Amino acid sequence: MMDKTELSSAIEEQLLLRQLREGDMASYEILFHRYYPTFFAFAKGMLKDEGAAEDIIQNVFMKIWIHREALVETMSIKNYIYVLSKREIFNHLRAKYNTHVVLTEDMMTLEHSSSHEETQSDYRELREAVQNVIDAMPPKRKSVFCLSRFKSLTNQEIADKLGISIRTVEKHIELALRTFKEQLGGFFTLLMGVLF
Repeated sequence: MMDKTELSSAIEEQLLLRQLREGDMASYEILFHRYYPTFFAFAKGMLKDEGAAEDIIQNVFMKIWIHREALVETMSIKNYIYVLSKREIFNHLRAKYNTHVVLTEDMMTLEHSSSHEETQSDYRELREAVQNVIDAMPPKRKSVFCLSRFKSLTNQEIADKLGISIRTVEKHIELALRTFKEQLGGFFTLLMGVLF
């Protein structure tokens, strides 16, 4: 049960969200100044790049302003900013690594650099789910997938290394991705930002 301070804060945030939805710049600025420092530090800690962190969090707040009419008064704006920030960070990592993010390394960075208990739990659970899917793959598919996504080898390099055709490599990757989608359900969307 919330105490009076928490209740007052929740009511204030609902009012700010209502006013923001109506285009009130003052409410937007209050939310920006309240949450920007926290999420800037969050992004900077994960990326180890102050400029990229600043761009990402400014982009998050720009999206909040642009899509303000879709905000719901009862939502937790802090959680909403967190989700948007996480998505933007994944997109940045995907672009940085040209779609071949080394999952284990970056997931560990994201897990350990975050001060949010929720983040640690999310990534631990996601890593375990990914590892379980990979472990259950047939040996050849597992090899192809790991060489493609974790070692960033091209399909031709994988074919040469394993002595199989490029078409076989493509088929293994296609089947691996289908397995991820079937097994991970809701996690698959989150995983798309990191692996694919």
